[in-house]
Amino acid sequence: MKKLICTSLILLAGIQMSHAADLPSEPEYVAPVPISKSKANLWDGAYIGALIGYGWAQFDNTGVASPDSNGIQGGLFGGYNFQVDQYVFGIETDFVFTDFENRTGTLTASSDWTSTVRLRAGVTLDETILIYGTGGLALAEAELDNVAVSHSQVLFGYTIGAGVETFLTDNVIFRAEYLYTDFQDDDFVLAPGVKGEFDSHSIRMGVSYKF
Repeated sequence: MKKLICTSLILLAGIQMSHAADLPSEPEYVAPVPISKSKANLWDGAYIGALIGYGWAQFDNTGVASPDSNGIQGGLFGGYNFQVDQYVFGIETDFVFTDFENRTGTLTASSDWTSTVRLRAGVTLDETILIYGTGGLALAEAELDNVAVSHSQVLFGYTIGAGVETFLTDNVIFRAEYLYTDFQDDDFVLAPGVKGEFDSHSIRMGVSYKF
């Protein structure tokens, strides 16, 4: 009898141990992964970059012919952004070498460079994409040459435009931008009453480094 009881107890203990082995083990404690900081103010800070583009210019001269011109352009730009929530405000300047030159009869009209100082305002999409408008002051070198006499002036004007930027890495930003620029007329000493002015349309792409 005792032998039967002992045998039963041993079998019962074995069954309980088997069931215990089949039960799921207590899950290990895993520390919560800290939530990364929001990308608020991602656009804050200074930046510098280089650009390349293509432009179309219309010279509007008084007293002489008014040729059109177009050409490749390239230069440098830099600025500073301030971000408030999804809105970005900033200031930017650039210096761009242009290839505007055309001849009509004996007159050649050309411009070798332009420069702007502009304010920018935009809104971010998905934090890393910025759509913005821009506008400000502009100046450019312009030259009229009628073979016998050549005269160059620095013309002042305004510029407006819009663009889009996106982060390629944590610090590298790509942009595509359109600018319209209008320069006022000024006297050129080719002949009495000769005035020259021009406006331009530019499509530019650039890459900048944000500090």
